[in-house]
Amino acid sequence: QEAGKTKEVSQETEAPVVPEVPVDLAKMFEFENMEQVERLAHVLDGYYNGRNDLYKNVQKNRFFLIIHKDDHTPEQFNKVCNIICEYASQRNYNAATEAYFAEHGKRITGPKALQVLASLQFRTTTKAAAPSMKIICGATAFLFRSFLKNHLKLNHAPKNH
Repeated sequence: QEAGKTKEVSQETEAPVVPEVPVDLAKMFEFENMEQVERLAHVLDGYYNGRNDLYKNVQKNRFFLIIHKDDHTPEQFNKVCNIICEYASQRNYNAATEAYFAEHGKRITGPKALQVLASLQFRTTTKAAAPSMKIICGATAFLFRSFLKNHLKLNHAPKNH
């Protein structure tokens, strides 16, 4: 009986195992223009690799970036958010916000919007790259940005009924 009591006491003092619930921490930022988003993409290139979607609110003619913490530490994610605040304004965000943008906004790119935008500009720091390659990559980035801007204008031009 003594052994049974000892076993019961030790079971009572053990902390219950609580399963870890993953938290999808996300933030939303509003940009005045696409150039601000492009500049930010290059600043965060190689540092932030979480999910992020870029939407355009046609009525406001503004861009909204929703970023997720994903595998970043809270400190890294906080630093990313602070950097983004230099280029944009933080807005209130909840899961319904992203659902709203998915349904009513114009999704520009995602789930790696910043990474895609950062890859558009050729890095001239590579000394081994041939001059012709720099021209080709620069032209490709310019053409894609032009296409993106024209696509946004054409798809969101006022419709005459």
